[in-house]
Amino acid sequence: MWRKTTEGETFTSPWGEGIPGWHTECVVMINKLFGDKIDIHAGGVDLKFPHHENEIAQSIALNNNYIANYWMHNGHININNVKMSKSLNNFILAKDFIKEHSANVIKLAFLSTNYRQPLNLTDKVFDEALIIDNKIKTVLKSANNELNIKNIHNIKEEKDSTFEKYMNDDFNTPNVITLLLSLVKDLNQEIRNKGNNILTLTNKILTITNILGLSYSMPEFTEKQKETYNNWIKAREDKDFALADTLREKLPLKSVIPPFVVPFSWMVTPISGSFVVVSTICPVRVSAFWAYIPTSERKRKQHSNKNCTNFHEEFFILIILRF
Repeated sequence: MWRKTTEGETFTSPWGEGIPGWHTECVVMINKLFGDKIDIHAGGVDLKFPHHENEIAQSIALNNNYIANYWMHNGHININNVKMSKSLNNFILAKDFIKEHSANVIKLAFLSTNYRQPLNLTDKVFDEALIIDNKIKTVLKSANNELNIKNIHNIKEEKDSTFEKYMNDDFNTPNVITLLLSLVKDLNQEIRNKGNNILTLTNKILTITNILGLSYSMPEFTEKQKETYNNWIKAREDKDFALADTLREKLPLKSVIPPFVVPFSWMVTPISGSFVVVSTICPVRVSAFWAYIPTSERKRKQHSNKNCTNFHEEFFILIILRF
């Protein structure tokens, strides 16, 4: 309750010169700034005893209440299976984090584990978060194309009862991520089948990601972009790749044309008596189904998994087979 000391700033009390203990300090601050009770009190799981239990004891003595309606104790953060701590110098500053990973990826990595459980930050965790982010980003770009071409711009909040159930279950964010991926799958199928639920599913995904603090762009096309996009689609269907190349350069690639995600481990494409056999253990983002035929319109633009950065070079050296 009272720490007897003569060092630093001290106070005079019936028990001598000193300072209040940190449990008392928190109770006093809460009383002064928020009143005798707050709604949510958070802190690390290691503070549950003795710090938070002492706060409760003092609040009961002072105000006859438990100081907070809800207690949220977060699990420890580990770096490669070792608890992150200042003394071990294995901590990562937010400003350094954001240089290496996007805000979406960092948030998805943290949301992949329930806040009460220990969170082990590894390269694998961030790689998986990147893949999830790319899946959401890709399907929303495809949906945005469909909605823009149909002049549908009714983006609004769309509630999902399953999402609300998971969030009411002590913020069960791992299940929310699973739900998001299920909605992404459903939206992909709707887009392929030209279904009627593209807008509803898009709104559900955007509502959930917005609540989770994730950010995705849904830009509206200009009339010129719509015309160019439709002409680009037609040129591809007509196999007029030279024209498709020209039209593609007129489109803002990152916001208008989504990359195609290869969802399989093997793909065989015949090319003039040869077979190009593609083997991959990660989803590879490509611009079209024929991305591995070496023309400018059909070449792969980038990879979604950073572990695949050398796949482009290895592919042509190791995996082109001639029969």
